[in-house]
Amino acid sequence: MPAKSDCNATKALVFTPELPIIKTISYFASETYDISLIILLCILFFGFVLQIFHLFILSRKNMAHLMMLKPLLILMISAIFLSIVSFIKYFIEFLADTICGVEYSYINNLFELINIIVFTISHEAIIRCVIFITLTRVNIVIETRYSRKYRIPEKLLFWFTIISVVLVFVNQVVRIFAREIDEILDAESYSEIYRQYSQNNCTITANTRLWRIHIKTIECELTRLRSIVSTVAGEIIPCIILLVSTIFLSLEVRRIAENDPNSEKKKKSGQNVRALIIFLILFFLSEIPLAIIYGIGMISTADFSAIDVMYVQEDCFIFLNLNIGIFVYCTMSSLYRDTVAMVFGAKSQNILEVQRQQSKAVRN
Repeated sequence: MPAKSDCNATKALVFTPELPIIKTISYFASETYDISLIILLCILFFGFVLQIFHLFILSRKNMAHLMMLKPLLILMISAIFLSIVSFIKYFIEFLADTICGVEYSYINNLFELINIIVFTISHEAIIRCVIFITLTRVNIVIETRYSRKYRIPEKLLFWFTIISVVLVFVNQVVRIFAREIDEILDAESYSEIYRQYSQNNCTITANTRLWRIHIKTIECELTRLRSIVSTVAGEIIPCIILLVSTIFLSLEVRRIAENDPNSEKKKKSGQNVRALIIFLILFFLSEIPLAIIYGIGMISTADFSAIDVMYVQEDCFIFLNLNIGIFVYCTMSSLYRDTVAMVFGAKSQNILEVQRQQSKAVRN
């Protein structure tokens, strides 16, 4: 439910309404909107349940030996918050079709502003955790195959993360402060809303107070600059890093399989890298729609509005890939599977062996 803009609309440069592809996209978005919204709510709900389950398993004592546990926990918590705010947002949109005035309520507009910050923090935390996990694995490969001196410097990773996150966060703070919630008082706007509701067999009384987000002039002037900052720092650079890392790790898995296929240690290392590659591919797929749409927004906000009519369908694709990616990455860990088996009463030899080794170490 995008906020209505008070900025003067500019003419689309590329994706004009007359283009057959835009007409097709708009028609498809309109015809599949209702079912897509229900599917998205189901994906968000079951994704939330699955993420809670992952968090529960990862917080078990046995998982303390899992490599990259802390960033994985942060990723899981961020994914949970992202699922919650997205579910609330789209549930309100679902209610708007049955309850008159929901989208124009003060609470809904306030939530729209809060959602900007919560979504940004959660989304950025997920991206940075994925990059950290990936580049740590890349460093391990570099150190093992080449030399420690070729490792990606940790200070470089730290400052890259800080600078990019600050840029994206400040960008969204500016976006929020350039908006304010105003009550709709002019008769013309009120009559237009009343007429729209009447066409949908939904009536509101003359005493119903309606609100909407007003976008200040400064936001209209800074829209393109904000779009460039958000797209480059928040999408393009992370996607390039993940793409290059995925290719590098894929070549490493192939090298391991060709050079030493019978080594158990190499085989396990290859399996861990393979799990990360699958996760990266799915995560990369979930980020591509955002990168493309935000990239179009850098050129023209009118083109962005024309192509973003399928936002519900896009989010179905994004959240589905994200949830599948997290599930695959977790379940391809033998320690994770053993912990699940132990929690649900099965006897796992691997877990028992680890516990016996720990007991011996304590006695010695």
